[in-house]
Amino acid sequence: MADQSSWGILPPYQKAPLPPLPSMLRALGPGVIFMALAQGSGELIWWPYIIAKYGLSFLFLLLPACLLQFPVTYEIGRYTVLTGESIFQGLIRLQRHFAFFLWILMTLSFLWFGAFAAAGGTSLAALTNFPAGWSARGQTLFWGYASMLVFLADILLSKVIYQMVELFMWGVALLTLVGLTWASANAEALEALPAFVKGLFVPDLSMPRPWDPADATKLLTAITFAGLGGFWTLFYSYWVRDKGAGMAHYMGRITGPITGKAETIPAAGFLPGNDEGLAHVRRWRRYLPLSILGCQHRHRREFTDHADDLSARLCAALSQGTLAARLRYRGGSKPLF
Repeated sequence: MADQSSWGILPPYQKAPLPPLPSMLRALGPGVIFMALAQGSGELIWWPYIIAKYGLSFLFLLLPACLLQFPVTYEIGRYTVLTGESIFQGLIRLQRHFAFFLWILMTLSFLWFGAFAAAGGTSLAALTNFPAGWSARGQTLFWGYASMLVFLADILLSKVIYQMVELFMWGVALLTLVGLTWASANAEALEALPAFVKGLFVPDLSMPRPWDPADATKLLTAITFAGLGGFWTLFYSYWVRDKGAGMAHYMGRITGPITGKAETIPAAGFLPGNDEGLAHVRRWRRYLPLSILGCQHRHRREFTDHADDLSARLCAALSQGTLAARLRYRGGSKPLF
């Protein structure tokens, strides 16, 4: 009879040379996906509400809010680049019971994924008024189901799932960038630009109207729920892994069930060996900050990113605790990056 206490025990890390960074542009995919998805309630609802009501009074909170998420995302990406494992594998190594509980919470939180399709369907119905003659609800459902069908077909027919996701998100990111640039190029926006830039660094205490205590929760929500956060932040690890960044070069990718060719995904990751691969450490050390910060700050004008306290604690444990100690270069106590 199998030992019930052995569930969730992963094999030890293997050793392999750290591969070179191909090029910074080719490696930007995970950051681009992060950027494309970081357009939610914070950017579209809460920050526009706060700025429209109180002017530039709270704009100085934007940059700190953007930077709050950086250390969390960096540690998540660093673990995957150093080991090739997903962040959930790292959490299992840290505390398997808590990792299982966290996975259950994540699964429950995404059971309402149909709401994303319905929200997009509402927008497309309002933009196109198609199918003509249908009710608003009928048009919304049409576009919602149509979008789900298109993405399902893409996933089933893609050779490598990540490549399809990255290609689509490049389109979303470029379309968003062009749209924001176009929207910001009108005369009124350009006239307000100097005051806006100043407001990013210098608090403007001359509020156009008295502070409403009922807006305290809205301001807190704007800061904490802008950009990606919570379980969405953990997905960055999977994008880095399927991109093949760092030691993830030795891990298989998730492939499409119809046209894709199955790839082996080992149960355990790989640690850099004490060999010529260590010469590439410096370039990989630059990769994560550029990937995260370069794409995170695309929506400074639109408004912010967030740090999830629980994820921050977990990543602090990964970077400072027993797990990180296993990732240190054996020749000394200094971490690789």
